[in-house]
Amino acid sequence: MSKQEISTEKEKDIQRLVYLIYLYTKKSNFRKEGWLKDQALKALIYFGIVKGLFRMFDYAPLFVTWSDQTRFVNVSMEAEAILEKLVKDEILDRLRLSTEHYRYIFAYRVRDLSYIEKIPESIKEEVKRVYQCPKDCILYEVKFNKYIEPILVCPRCNTKIEVRALKTEKIKFVSKIVLLSSLIKEHVEV
Repeated sequence: MSKQEISTEKEKDIQRLVYLIYLYTKKSNFRKEGWLKDQALKALIYFGIVKGLFRMFDYAPLFVTWSDQTRFVNVSMEAEAILEKLVKDEILDRLRLSTEHYRYIFAYRVRDLSYIEKIPESIKEEVKRVYQCPKDCILYEVKFNKYIEPILVCPRCNTKIEVRALKTEKIKFVSKIVLLSSLIKEHVEV
């Protein structure tokens, strides 16, 4: 990919992320306008990466607060950095919340609705295809099972999709020990 293609694809991922947050926070027939909590957003982003929606994001296990516990969760650091930038640029609002055990989490919603209007319909449709139940064309709800694992659930047909955000993968690798002293030429002045 050229630098121009990478830049274009990154901008599309930003638009996909903002539209995702918009879908889950806008007022609809089923819910009032609200905020999307960080825990649900991390699960949705992970699901979008796995489904190929976010093309420039990857993920890795990160030790985070997850429902009043500290757990390893597959998190996209690219998405986290973009969220920070979108808050700074006043496209998103971020709310800091305290849990019942006095730990802090964040929640997000779209502030700049004119940004949503500029997102191409093709990108909006891509996002909907991933996060809407194909049977009922309704947005999946993010629920958590008794082990605090995220599950996407269709509120009409009760279709359930396990989001494996807490299942960290085992990746085989080979490492080589390189001593710093072998990389530095010793130079001593007297």
